[in-house]
Amino acid sequence: LSPSPMARILLVSHDGWRTGAPYLLLWLAQWLAVHRDYELEAFFVRDGPLREEFAAICPTGFWAPAPPRRLHRRLLDRLLHHDDSPAALLRQTITRLRPDLVYLNTLVLGQHLAGLREDFPHTRFLSHVHELEHSLAVSSNPDAVRRQIDLSDWLIACADCGRENLIRGHGVSPQRLSLVRVFLPYRNAEEFASAPRPDEDSASLLARLDNERQQGTFVFGFTGSPIARKGVDLLPLLVRACAERFADHPFLAVWVGCGPGSVPHGLAMHDLQRLGLEDRVLLHGSVASAVPAIGRFSAVSLLSREDPYPVVCLEGAALGVPTVCFEHAGGIPEFVAGGCGVAVPYLDLEAFAAALHDLALHPERRKSLGEAARERVFRESSIDVAGGAIGSMIDALLASSS
Repeated sequence: LSPSPMARILLVSHDGWRTGAPYLLLWLAQWLAVHRDYELEAFFVRDGPLREEFAAICPTGFWAPAPPRRLHRRLLDRLLHHDDSPAALLRQTITRLRPDLVYLNTLVLGQHLAGLREDFPHTRFLSHVHELEHSLAVSSNPDAVRRQIDLSDWLIACADCGRENLIRGHGVSPQRLSLVRVFLPYRNAEEFASAPRPDEDSASLLARLDNERQQGTFVFGFTGSPIARKGVDLLPLLVRACAERFADHPFLAVWVGCGPGSVPHGLAMHDLQRLGLEDRVLLHGSVASAVPAIGRFSAVSLLSREDPYPVVCLEGAALGVPTVCFEHAGGIPEFVAGGCGVAVPYLDLEAFAAALHDLALHPERRKSLGEAARERVFRESSIDVAGGAIGSMIDALLASSS
């Protein structure tokens, strides 16, 4: 059986911010628009800057909070049962579009999904899970997670650890669960290298990194949200361990996405100044594309306590930059285990510093790990591999409903 040539797919994102999961949905939408004859539409539970890029592919709706209302208006809305919640707008969108399949991108959407199975019995629901247990606890609740799992006809895990968590922690049957690792929107290293990327907002950052490298500085770092799950609070302690390990060998630790004015930046600088190590660290704000900066790293330093399969490590791999990470901290230890980087004992910052120092002392090993990472990322995690696998799942679900 094959699906209708104009099957309607509604892509639902928890938000439209420039973070991993929304980017992955955008890249998948771009691929599906070219390789599948679907009628696509997108919906954001919370708006964000990626909406314009989605809108270039397909109609895109979003929920926005209502402006403050006077008391009498709020009371009238209650009397009339007026509902302007994200759940109500999502339901209205499904009612209007009547999609053949709703693609739920993340497992933190359950609070918006009550009653959808009963009201839309012929619609297929597919959940792409980008979270591990801590993220689910922070961004959702057990009842909402269970509601979304029960609603889903099929689930996709983005890493082996995510797949195991769904099976063992949430009782998901392996028979309705697939593994599709996080991917990059490119087919090969040449396409990745030649892709245009804005760097106007990172000119000063890139100039600093180029200057440091020319002086023989070992540059390592990370990009992304400066939150506890990603280990931003561990950065000063790692820098202290590196200062002891590297001795007179110059190094620079970089975090792109932790700019001045933010609470994490202030706390990190507070610690670094008291340690006398502020000159060994560069904390920079978010940029439109971190890839040019990652290309200046000698290693990606993933301090995450839990991170399913962060894109920054794949971008580093595509550039031949290996990753150092903690064991048992998500999906990237699975990736580096094949000789594509180094995993050290969980939260062992001395071992982390030693691994970075070893890469600084042995550039040939660093190059070997980086080349293995580049080969693996395009073998396992190119857009054609992931898009083809997800497209086949969608086709199978659509065919099963016809």
